[in-house]
Amino acid sequence: MEYGPKIDKFLRLRLPRIEDAQDIYAEVWTQTWTYAQNAKIDSVSGLLHTIARRMVANFYAKRESRPESFQAEEYQDAHLSVPLHEDIISKIDAKLLKEIMCELDEDESEIILLRFIEGYQVKEIAKYLGRTENATSVKLFRSIKKLRDIIKQKFGDV
Repeated sequence: MEYGPKIDKFLRLRLPRIEDAQDIYAEVWTQTWTYAQNAKIDSVSGLLHTIARRMVANFYAKRESRPESFQAEEYQDAHLSVPLHEDIISKIDAKLLKEIMCELDEDESEIILLRFIEGYQVKEIAKYLGRTENATSVKLFRSIKKLRDIIKQKFGDV
């Protein structure tokens, strides 16, 4: 299915553990199926991302309401089934990307993720965000420039 890998990447970038992303991934498809039985879907991609974003927000809202000691126990030994070197590399890459993306505002990070991580074209992103293609293209250009400036500030010219 063409949407599956994109939603999976979207969730893995936004959630702390692979297991959390997998749980929410399954729930996204369940909710999409339920919605499709009762209403016409104009944009499957838009619906999937809307549900996924809402579920990520709910995940963090629930997580913040728990005591810290419970959270620490819950995330202990999270990736033991993954080979160590792969786990370390993926954690470093994801951590670095999350750090940099946190410095962008929500719209900027979303448009960059949709374009470069999930592979959507500007036309598709514009439809999903409810903007014109021109406005989306300008926002993408400015977001890339800001991202480039953040990277230069953190790491110098690379």
